[in-house]
Amino acid sequence: MHGVFVFLTKLGLYVAAAVGMSEYLHSVGGGVLILQQHSSLIPAVQILVASAMLLVYTACTLILSSIREHQQYDAIDDDQACLVPEPEAVTASAISFVSAKALDRHILKVHATGFLLWKTMVAFDYSQPELVFLFTVGAVGGWLVESMHSRMWSESPVTRLEVTDLLVFVSCYCMIAVMYLCRDGPAANEQIEYTFNRVTSVLAGIAWPVFFAGEQKKILYTIHSSLYTLVLLCVPVVMLHARGMALYDRGSVFVLVVVQPIVKIMCVMIMCLSIRTGHKLDLVVTLTVACFVQFVYMSPLDRTNRIAGIVSMVALVLVHVLAMYMRRRDTTAPSEVLP
Repeated sequence: MHGVFVFLTKLGLYVAAAVGMSEYLHSVGGGVLILQQHSSLIPAVQILVASAMLLVYTACTLILSSIREHQQYDAIDDDQACLVPEPEAVTASAISFVSAKALDRHILKVHATGFLLWKTMVAFDYSQPELVFLFTVGAVGGWLVESMHSRMWSESPVTRLEVTDLLVFVSCYCMIAVMYLCRDGPAANEQIEYTFNRVTSVLAGIAWPVFFAGEQKKILYTIHSSLYTLVLLCVPVVMLHARGMALYDRGSVFVLVVVQPIVKIMCVMIMCLSIRTGHKLDLVVTLTVACFVQFVYMSPLDRTNRIAGIVSMVALVLVHVLAMYMRRRDTTAPSEVLP
């Protein structure tokens, strides 16, 4: 039941983010077009603000730790100084690589992870429903590719759990097909930058289940090392586009610069933890349901279609929860003891 509770918590956070941003889009009205025109600038500003806050937090912790060490040093009397043992030599932990090519691959993967984080912050933005939709399409497709690749190299036969996973996958793509058929067509005067963001949103969604395959345990370390690349990618975007940026009011600044970065960081961290713990299907279902919730919330559907959409979402969640329960029961089943 712990896994089910964690899944429902993740789902609740994503759905709350989708509904909250949809309500914000309804309130700003014509500001949606401005958000689309600055689809790269706003995430860049958000990342720089979050990086500045992290830098201030790190500096404060260093200052507090130095003050604490200074107080401990002052608390020692001169008579007791000779009784204090000398600190042991601390050996710095080092990471060794087999060859120079292995080091080059590690550096390349760190930079690629930074670019992936950058495009994820651009795509995973519920103020841009189309980019979130394309990111979800890529995530579902990437999970299918990674699952088929792992099944091809696995010698275990197909079980009922894999059948339920396939049923969840088919349900996700049916919901995606409904959103694609019912959504509005693309605008005639699209910018080249926004078209590029649409393409890279699909690629970013595909990369999350596939890019870290086989190295799930190292994902947090790789992402931590790629933060410098992420910040460097944001600086030229801000320098090129910041002059033409026009926000509407203080409420918009607070939502876009304070609230949305916190929500994005929490959602991306949940994605990282889902990949690290191997719960990729949880991530796929969460992204699909949250995207479909925003679609139902913002689209002018009649009552019948709205109810049908809600029922399909509930059915998808119930099927996935049932699959999780069956998987948990089979893995914890007691083995028979022979006399």
